[in-house]
Amino acid sequence: MKLPIKMWMRTIWTLTAIVVVSAVSVLWWFGAHKAEWEKEGNEAIAEGVADGRSRNCEQCVLLAEKRLPPDAGIMEVVRVQMYLKGCLYVAKGTLPYCQDAPAETDIPKSTAWRLKTYEALGLPAGENAAESPIVIAIQEHCLQVAMAPAPAKQP
Repeated sequence: MKLPIKMWMRTIWTLTAIVVVSAVSVLWWFGAHKAEWEKEGNEAIAEGVADGRSRNCEQCVLLAEKRLPPDAGIMEVVRVQMYLKGCLYVAKGTLPYCQDAPAETDIPKSTAWRLKTYEALGLPAGENAAESPIVIAIQEHCLQVAMAPAPAKQP
């Protein structure tokens, strides 16, 4: 059965209108909550920095593990990642996992490294181990440290 051209055009215009209205609604919603999310992210970083000043990197990871509930939603995950990044930034020492941390763009090596690190941390087994927010934050920290310029030698 062939539909008349007018019916096809009406269908296309209706679908286009639905997509445009949905996109505008999503953009408005994100814009309306942006300031709130930035504030929460900055607070999480500040808490991490405050805790990291008196701890080493391993202790920061343990604190982050305690903060992450097993059924965490996206906002809790982001808060824990921001906290851990702030904590690791100022904490003393280095993490043993950083020695062989691959670039995130090298997906096969990165996934294998994340799984190995996840197991080394003793985190509970799960199907999304390679996407653990704690392991991702550790990898980002390791790569950031590796790319940091070495301090100048004093004569």
